[in-house]
Amino acid sequence: MGRWMRVPRKSADGTFTSHNQHSKVAPQVRLIDYELYRYIRGAVMDIMHDPGAALAIIAFCNLYKYKVLKSTAMTA
Repeated sequence: MGRWMRVPRKSADGTFTSHNQHSKVAPQVRLIDYELYRYIRGAVMDIMHDPGAALAIIAFCNLYKYKVLKSTAMTA
């Protein structure tokens, strides 16, 4: 129950490193478009249980072409 030693704190020890080996996908942020100050309508397609946080796959309609954009966002 003593103090932390200062030198090993900067090593590759598992205590102070990020455990991201088993993450499924990186969360993305939607690009800024002309709906900057309004809401953007999308549908939540799936919820993935990532070790760091729950992720939601959201489908948006493309504004300029006939296709669907899928992005991954963190949920609360």
